[in-house]
Amino acid sequence: MTELSADKLAQFISNITFEKVPVSVREQIRWRLLDALSTLLGDETNVMRLVPITSQGRSGHEQASVAAEGRALSLESAQIALSVGALLEAGPLPAWSTQAFAKTNASIIAAAWSAVESTGGNGRLLMEALAAGYAAAAVLAEGVPDDDTLAGRVGACSAAVGAAAAAAKAQGLSATATLNAMGFAAGQAAQLAEDTNKRSDAVGHSGAARAAMDGVLSAHMAVTGAVSPADLINLLKQGRQAVPIGADAWQLALDRQPAPTADQSAQRFRERLSASNGMARIDAIIKLIARLEHTEPGVIRSCILP
Repeated sequence: MTELSADKLAQFISNITFEKVPVSVREQIRWRLLDALSTLLGDETNVMRLVPITSQGRSGHEQASVAAEGRALSLESAQIALSVGALLEAGPLPAWSTQAFAKTNASIIAAAWSAVESTGGNGRLLMEALAAGYAAAAVLAEGVPDDDTLAGRVGACSAAVGAAAAAAKAQGLSATATLNAMGFAAGQAAQLAEDTNKRSDAVGHSGAARAAMDGVLSAHMAVTGAVSPADLINLLKQGRQAVPIGADAWQLALDRQPAPTADQSAQRFRERLSASNGMARIDAIIKLIARLEHTEPGVIRSCILP
C-alpha cells in the first residue's frame, strides 16, 4: 500500500493493456456493459432500438484501433457521453449496485464508449478504457477522508476523473496528458460540488451525464496540449488514507462494487428485452459482449441507433 500519487496513477492508467487487466476484471467489464445495454435498449420510452449486428462498411485498416495521442475527439463524442450518461442514469437501478456506484458506472461507460467510437477503436480498446475508468474511480474513492468538505470534493471527483481516465485511455494518451485530463476533470467536479453546496454524495453533485461529458471534454483539452493547473492536480492527492496503485488497484475495482455474474447479467438482459425483441438477436448481443475483445470498430454501436 502506498499513498496516492497522481503521477503514479496516471502512469498506471497509461500503461494499461488488455493483457494486463486481470481476467476477473475483464469479466466484470463485460457484464457491466451488458447490464448498461439492457437499460439503453429495455426502456419502452427509449428512442434507441435494436438493429442487425454488422461489421460491414469498414476496411481492414479502419477495423484496427486507431486511437493515438494528438487526435482530438469530435464534438459528437461529448454529445454521445452526455446522452448515454443521461439514459443510463435515468434507467432503473441495477439490483447489484448502489445508487452512487450506478452513477459512477454510467459516467465511465458513457465516456469510454463515446471516446472509443470517436477514435474508431475496437472492442479491446473499449475494455481497456473501461478498465482504466474503473481503476481510477476506485483508487480515488478509496482516498476519501473523514473531513466533510474534502470528502465532498474528492467524492465528486471520482466519477468525472474515472470518465476522463477512460477517455484518455481510449486515445492512447501519455501519462503526462492523462494526468492533465484527470486534473481538468477533478477541477470541474470540485467546482460543481462547491457551487451546489453539497457534501459527500459520491457523484450526486453533477450526475452521470455531466460527469461523463466533463471527462470526455477534459481528455479533449489534454489532447490539444492544455496543461492542468497544479492546484487541480492536487485535488487528486488530498486523501489521507493509504491508497494502492498498481496490482492492488484491480482488487479495489472489484471490491468497490461486485458486478453480477455472467449468467445473472445475461438473464436480466433477456428478461428486459424479450417483450419487444427477438431472442435470436438478444442472444447475438450477449455473445458479442462475451467476445468483446474480438469485436471490430463500430459493431457495438451498430446494435443501437438513436
